[in-house]
Amino acid sequence: MPIMNEVTYPTAHHSNIQDTLKFFVCPICSQLLEQPITLSCGFTVCYKCVSSPNDGELAHLVCPMLQCPKKTHSLYEAHIDVTVNKVLEACVNVSSMFLRQALYEHDWITSSSKESVSSEDTLQPFPSEHNFEDQILEELECQVCYMLFLEPITTQCGHTFCKECLFRSADHSDRCPICRHKLPDYYTLTKCSKNWLLHNLIQGSFPQLAEKRRILNKADKVDTLGDTPLFVCSLVFPGMPCYLHIFEPKYRLMIRRCLESGQKRFGMMLPGRHGRPFMEYGTMLEIRSVETLPDGRSLVQTVGLYRFRVHEHSMQDGYYVGKVDRIDDIDCEEAYDSPAPNQPSLNELMVSAQEFVDFIRQGCAPWLIQKLDVTYGSMPTNPADFSFWASSVIPIDEYEKYKLLEAQSIRKRLSMIVHWVKRLKEQWWFKSKGNCTVM
Repeated sequence: MPIMNEVTYPTAHHSNIQDTLKFFVCPICSQLLEQPITLSCGFTVCYKCVSSPNDGELAHLVCPMLQCPKKTHSLYEAHIDVTVNKVLEACVNVSSMFLRQALYEHDWITSSSKESVSSEDTLQPFPSEHNFEDQILEELECQVCYMLFLEPITTQCGHTFCKECLFRSADHSDRCPICRHKLPDYYTLTKCSKNWLLHNLIQGSFPQLAEKRRILNKADKVDTLGDTPLFVCSLVFPGMPCYLHIFEPKYRLMIRRCLESGQKRFGMMLPGRHGRPFMEYGTMLEIRSVETLPDGRSLVQTVGLYRFRVHEHSMQDGYYVGKVDRIDDIDCEEAYDSPAPNQPSLNELMVSAQEFVDFIRQGCAPWLIQKLDVTYGSMPTNPADFSFWASSVIPIDEYEKYKLLEAQSIRKRLSMIVHWVKRLKEQWWFKSKGNCTVM
C-alpha cells in the first residue's frame, strides 16, 4: 500500500470549488442537482423534483419557481442540460478527490478500506486551480462562436448557445446546431429566458472574462454603427411607405440588428446593372412596425425618410453596408420663384401630372383607388412631396424613375414626370379612353 505522506496534494483552491458547487443547488430540494433540466423560464432543477410519480414524464408541469413568467411547461423540456451536467460532474469529481484525501489524512477510514483503494486513485494528483478553471471554461464555450457564453439559452434538447448565436442559427435552420433535434418555432425560441444557472456561474466565477466578453460583443456592434445597412431590393422614394416580407437569413439578421441598435433605419437600394451590386443612390427607410411570424419570417412596415449616395460599401455577414452622404434639394427656396422665360411654373407642371393621374384613375375599380389612397395617401400639395408621390403611382419602369433620386431640383423632377406623362399619352391604352390600372 502506498505511503500517503510521500505525496503532496495542493488544497489552495478547494474553497473555489466549493463556491462553484453552490451554483448547482436545486431550488426545490436544496440538494446538488441530479439529472439537471433547464426549463424555458431559465431555471434549472432536478428531473426527479418535477417528474410525475406515476410515469416519470412531464405532461403540463406547473413551474415550481415563483419567478417563472410562463407558470407551466410541457413535456419537451425534460431533456438533461448537457452543459450544466458536465460542469457539475467536473466539480464533483475534483471535490471528491479532496474529500478522499481528507479521510486518509485524518484516519477517518479503516485500514482495510484504505487497502481496497487502488494506488491510481490515491496517488492521482489534484488538478491545479488553473487547470480546473480551464476545464470548466471549456464547457462554458458556445459551439457556434467558440467564445464564452453570452446570455446563454438552453434548447429543448439540452444544448446551450449564446442568444445571438442561437437566433442566427435559427435564421438558417430549425434544427439544433449540435444534435439536429428539431427546435420550437422561432417565436417560441425568442421567448426563452437565459439559463440563469450558467449566467450566474459565469458572472460569479469568471467576472473579468464575462466583462471582457461583453465589451467585445459591444465593440463589434459599435464598429458597424457608422455604416448603413443596405437592403438591395427595389426603389422607394422619401415620404412613401414600403412594406417588406423578410425571409432571407441575411436580411432577417440585418433587421434584427437594426431593431437592437435603436436606430431602426436601413437603406433601400435598387439592384445594380452591368456587374454592379446596386445603384449609386438610395433611400433611407425607417422601421415603423414589425410582425414576426412563427417561423422567423417577418412583415416590416417602413417609410422613406431621405435620399443618399453610397460612396463606399463592404459586405457584412452576407448583406451590404456602406458609408453614405445625405442628398437634399439645393433649390428649396429658388424653386418657388418665377420660372425662366418660356418655362412652365411649378404649379403648371404639377397640374399636368395631376390631370394625368386623375384621368387614369377613372379607369380603375373603386376598390383599387381606395387601396392606392390607403397605401400612398392623398395627393400632396407640396411640389417636393408631390414629385415623389406621383412617381410612385405612375406606371413606368423603375430604372427610369430612379433618375429622380439623383435630381436635386424640384423643377427638374416635375419636368421629368411631365415628360413621362407625354410619352404615356402616346400609348395605345391611353388613347382607348384610359381603361388602365395604376399599380
